Amino acid sequence: MSEMSIPFKITNDAYYGFAEVEGLLRVQAKWLHLEFIVKDAVVGIVKSAPKDIRLAYEDISKVTYKKGVWNGKLRIWVHSLKILQTLPGSKSGYVKLVIPRRVKSQAP
Repeated sequence: MSEMSIPFKITNDAYYGFAEVEGLLRVQAKWLHLEFIVKDAVVGIVKSAPKDIRLAYEDISKVTYKKGVWNGKLRIWVHSLKILQTLPGSKSGYVKLVIPRRVKSQAP
């Protein structure tokens, strides 16, 4: 499987809307790799160094993708809360990634 990178954002769900997460989702042979930074949503100052999470396919319980007019939404559910604990905007073992319009046709 060739690797593809898809930019994403997590907006309203990160720290009650006071932060925005921007990152890249990379589809790899053994896992989904999410690399991201957290920015202040009010002034846009970068708050964090790049962080990453690797989601092994066996840890993922469900994935859905919904196309929208302006962007797409990729939703990922996992089997354990621990897997997404360092990703702002995740809740109850689930995260919603917003895929920009310009690349939504590449989303898995």
